[in-house]
Amino acid sequence: SLENLLNNLFIDSNIIAMKFIVLLIALVCFSSVMSFGFGSMKSSNRVNVNSNGESQLKMAVELPPLPYDYTALEPYIGEQTLRIHHDKHHAKYVTTTNALIAGTELESADIETIVRASYGKNQGLFNNAAQSYNHAFYWDSIKPNGGGKPTGKLAALIDRDFGSFDKFKAELTNAALT
Repeated sequence: SLENLLNNLFIDSNIIAMKFIVLLIALVCFSSVMSFGFGSMKSSNRVNVNSNGESQLKMAVELPPLPYDYTALEPYIGEQTLRIHHDKHHAKYVTTTNALIAGTELESADIETIVRASYGKNQGLFNNAAQSYNHAFYWDSIKPNGGGKPTGKLAALIDRDFGSFDKFKAELTNAALT
């Protein structure tokens, strides 16, 4: 069962659910980063020339706009929550990443290169760059009126391992509450 699996992975049963969710997110994000690229995360040149011929410093990693309006996820995620999480929290990871790469060989690198180059070498840079990507991945992974049962290979694996999607939800909910 899911609970037995989690108990074998983590000693403290009071935080099993949180660690399970963190583990799933980390596995998805790390495999996405290391294998498949970075989706909507943007990187750009450091210098931009405006219409007057003046150069302007431009960030290497940019905060992508939300793919929907700030109110689109209500009542599940409110406008204020999205504004704070995207415009302040996610933006801070982007700003810190840019500060950490300023004046280095990674200054004009794309986010994928930054994450790969910092992994195991510069924990602060890795954490901020990876979280910059992680948040962009998160915004692109949710949508208004989204949800429902999975399809394809994921649905087949859930059916194989849990018997049905409803049984999977019940076990996951139970593990999260215990």
